[in-house]
Amino acid sequence: MPFATPNRIPPLALAALAFTLIGCGPAVEPPPTFHPSTPQEAAALNHFVTNVKPVFRQNCYRCHAGMNHKGGFNLSTREALLKGGESDKVVLIPGQPDQSLLLQLIKHQGPAGPNGHPGPMPPKGQLAPEEIAAISKWIDDGAIMDR
Repeated sequence: MPFATPNRIPPLALAALAFTLIGCGPAVEPPPTFHPSTPQEAAALNHFVTNVKPVFRQNCYRCHAGMNHKGGFNLSTREALLKGGESDKVVLIPGQPDQSLLLQLIKHQGPAGPNGHPGPMPPKGQLAPEEIAAISKWIDDGAIMDR
């Protein structure tokens, strides 16, 4: 009997597909789409992947990445991040951390958002000073991301 026929999918393959579709399978990130062209860009990308992305993953992605884009705000890619959310406010200005709403919000200094948005992020509490410093440096270095 052949491994799979048009009318029969092997049970293990079906289970693997189901786990992947519902998010129970292993998390496999797609390869980076940004390729640095200078040593400064490479260092900035390394800083993002090592110090900033883990903070975003732990504190922000649940509401602002993947299929979730609360307030229309998506942290999944640089393009989406620079686009901002439903409020039409500029969220991030690469090279200018003090002018970036994202940094103000994570420092709990930003305004409350529209439509009942909780305002300062993350909602469970303030990030550690070293996490805020890492995000500030990342913005200062141009907000380079791997996607």
